[in-house]
Amino acid sequence: MCYIDDLTSDKDIEKCRDGATVVYLSPQWGKDLTPLLGALLFCDLDKSVVYTGAGLVCKFDKSKTEKRQELMELIEDVYRKVDMFRKSNPWNY
Repeated sequence: MCYIDDLTSDKDIEKCRDGATVVYLSPQWGKDLTPLLGALLFCDLDKSVVYTGAGLVCKFDKSKTEKRQELMELIEDVYRKVDMFRKSNPWNY
């Protein structure tokens, strides 16, 4: 079993072997999107994924770690754009 508590750090992810059961608990309770990002970044989506609003359990897919940095940059860009939109349209929220 492998435990990941930080999506941005290689420290936990490097300890996981391909096919291992991964447990990821979001450090930010109430942020339902964070575990879904974890599934995108390191889970084998051809296998079962158990998701709750606070975390997930899945099988680790080592091949996804190669693209993790690229995906993190894309995700951060989306967050920046959403934040800019919210600030420019305060009456929409």
